[in-house]
Amino acid sequence: MGNSEEEDRKLLAKSVTVNLIQQFCCFQDHTCPPQFKDVDDDVDETVEEEIKQRFKDLSDQLNQVFQEEYECEDRKELGQKLNIFYPLVTFLTLAMTICGIYMLITLGIDKNDTGLIVMLYVMCTLCGVICVMTVCFFCCLGGSGFEEDERLNEKANPVVENWNLTNQHSGVVAEFKEEHFERSGKNNVEIPPSLYLWKKGEFESEPL
Repeated sequence: MGNSEEEDRKLLAKSVTVNLIQQFCCFQDHTCPPQFKDVDDDVDETVEEEIKQRFKDLSDQLNQVFQEEYECEDRKELGQKLNIFYPLVTFLTLAMTICGIYMLITLGIDKNDTGLIVMLYVMCTLCGVICVMTVCFFCCLGGSGFEEDERLNEKANPVVENWNLTNQHSGVVAEFKEEHFERSGKNNVEIPPSLYLWKKGEFESEPL
């Protein structure tokens, strides 16, 4: 989609999924299906209430799709793996950071401290473990979840297409986007699965 098309299309409403259950601390439970909770209809206050309600109904239908997908055995297994992987990598990274801070402090006190060599070996070992774990998890153990996400899209897209056909007379079109990254300033921000409502005629849907 070209830049001119991006600028021309008019956003009427949107909804972003949230994870309702936290595993512990700041780690989300990847076995819990994301859900559309609130519809942000303040983007355009001219949207009719009936259209807003239909859009909300669509988000409820997609919530059911998420529920069914996350009941699949391979999705449950992937979620369990992610629930172990992310906390473990975070813990190892934190341990490596602590070792680095210890080395900096020790360097300022006694450069001949034998503990520096020990900490250096520990840091290198932790770094190697994290790298090996990450490569093995995403490349060998299916941690990327590409197949599961593709199957989810195959279930969600027909629901959105059917809604668009049913509501084509209303001059609006809905678009579902899977989890993706968007540019925000100098950083890429991870955006969870999202649902958008566009004004028809200013939007050209991409092939689904």
